[in-house]
Amino acid sequence: MVDRQARGPWETNEQDNWFHGKITRENAAHLVGTGPFARKEGLFLVRESLRLPGSFVLTMWARNQVHHFQIVGHGDGWFSVDNGPLFQGLDELVHHYLTRPDGLPAQLNEYIPGQTPPHNARARKETELHRAVTKRDFAGVKRILAAPASDSLGTAESQNGEGSTPVHEAAKKGYIEILELLLEKIPDMTIRDAKGSTSLQVKLVWCSVVKSSNVDILLFLLCIGCWYGRKSLDKNMIFNGFVMFVMFR
Repeated sequence: MVDRQARGPWETNEQDNWFHGKITRENAAHLVGTGPFARKEGLFLVRESLRLPGSFVLTMWARNQVHHFQIVGHGDGWFSVDNGPLFQGLDELVHHYLTRPDGLPAQLNEYIPGQTPPHNARARKETELHRAVTKRDFAGVKRILAAPASDSLGTAESQNGEGSTPVHEAAKKGYIEILELLLEKIPDMTIRDAKGSTSLQVKLVWCSVVKSSNVDILLFLLCIGCWYGRKSLDKNMIFNGFVMFVMFR
């Protein structure tokens, strides 16, 4: 059960866990407006918009009442509160309003703890894991994956400025041994980069085959693709990949 005690950013080791998913407007208002830890100036949470897919809602307590503000999604991970300034990721948006009200009735302060926002709604930046993968630093990748997750270290699902995850980078470069480490974390294989490609797209595998003649990476990704295909992966892509594998074998 989630601890509903309000917390400030300095009071928890968890980062940015003010997100509450698809709760209703009424439930959000209840969390910030009732109970022994509620009704604190600037108390807030962020939830998914049930009316506008791809957008979110900031619910906060200020001036003795509950306020709801639409967080508009502008595409490619950019968001704004109504017509306010744009921010890359919900985390950057919240961090901004934790330092100043900037049009809100109060500066954000403590929050009702929930979970971290979804990966596709976070700020995109290169992490230590991205850099370790790029350098083919096997020991570094293993160390980072074993450490507690953080914004600076990153995870297998962290996206850089181009939208690429460490899995994308390892797939493009054909680093099978690093892919094996990353895939142990069971990352979301459907995450798309800025070009709209997943780490399993034939486009990325094609680059591996043409540039390095390494067909092992193709077979490896296709096997993983068959596994994830049972969920949401396009099976036509897997079939076409096998055709390519036979051609280049």
